[in-house]
Amino acid sequence: MIILSCLFLKRLLKYTPYMVYRMKKIILALALIAMGLGLYSAFFIDHPILADHYTASFKGCDRDVLKDHQKLKFALIDSARSAGAKVYDLCETRVNEEGYAVVLLLEKSHASLRSLDEKGICVVDLLAFDQTLDCKLFDKNMRAYLKPEAVHKII
Repeated sequence: MIILSCLFLKRLLKYTPYMVYRMKKIILALALIAMGLGLYSAFFIDHPILADHYTASFKGCDRDVLKDHQKLKFALIDSARSAGAKVYDLCETRVNEEGYAVVLLLEKSHASLRSLDEKGICVVDLLAFDQTLDCKLFDKNMRAYLKPEAVHKII
């Protein structure tokens, strides 16, 4: 639609500025209507849920646990596997001397972890496209390893 609009606008160059202004407003209105219809169908028409997305913020974690990045990485891998995921690859990095980040590439999904060592905070997520991963078991294993004082989670 954008390409057609651009081609249409090139033809408008031979028209008066007021006519071009009015036609741009019409094109914008049509684009907004199309976007609105797309949003309407996404939220109000009954579509099957394509994925489960588990996200949790763990606060008050043991700082010694968060500083041991190897164990933190293996805890994420173990939790993902216990939830039923097959791990294909991982990427990890130390972030600004204050934290650690690791992302697991799973079959049909991903899992990630981001920690702030000095603040005792760890955020994890698990995206499951195939609906066979057990997000609650993933949560249980991560809690057992991190031993947080408070948890805010969304499943």
